[in-house]
Amino acid sequence: MVEQNLESALKDISSIRQIMRRVSTTRGTPLSSVGSTNVALFIHVMALILSCALLVQELGLSPFSGGEVSPSHVLQYSVASHLLRVILIGSIGVFLVTLCVGLYAILWTVARREQEELSVYVARNFRSLSALAFLSDLLIKFSGVTIIIASGHPEWLSPFLLLCIADYLFQGRFFYIPVRVSFAAALVSLVVAGGQLYTNSALLFPAMLAFVVATAVSLLTVISTKQSLERAVHTEVPHHG
Repeated sequence: MVEQNLESALKDISSIRQIMRRVSTTRGTPLSSVGSTNVALFIHVMALILSCALLVQELGLSPFSGGEVSPSHVLQYSVASHLLRVILIGSIGVFLVTLCVGLYAILWTVARREQEELSVYVARNFRSLSALAFLSDLLIKFSGVTIIIASGHPEWLSPFLLLCIADYLFQGRFFYIPVRVSFAAALVSLVVAGGQLYTNSALLFPAMLAFVVATAVSLLTVISTKQSLERAVHTEVPHHG
């Protein structure tokens, strides 16, 4: 009887150690299936394409505008034009609504394919995207952007966006990056944000570059996780056979 209790206790300790090991390397809901990695992969690729396009525009390398119009220029022009500020805030709002609709449409499609309710699928695979938490977080950040643009202080926007990126890195939301690397990147984002506030720079380049780099690193992590899960599936099939 004592030996059985001891063996049970050792198994419990082993289980607790495995859980702690997982928590120490990942946060949020870890990617646990090939299906969830495919969704994360698609979202990351789309985010990387969009952010790279904005970064190219910011650097003046876009073939469509001839390098004359960048997001930073539009932001600075909005200071002198109330109408442009309204259009800019409205455009950001429409973009975020479209983003949310598209994101949940993707999740709903995958959940239906998995024969699960959307809320159950999101809670199991993408807890940070649960409707209330995600939408409230997005609304708060949109409110911050709106206040900055409406108040006519374009030099505050990039530091604010860097703070948002640091917040996501600290919390482990959206980005699938190892904890230590994530914390280090978040601290760098905070330092850069402080530097921009000190120099009163209105350039959006630092925030755009930070998002592109974080998304690229997270994308590589998702790809690595997907490959590991696929290898595990392939090795289990012959074993069960």
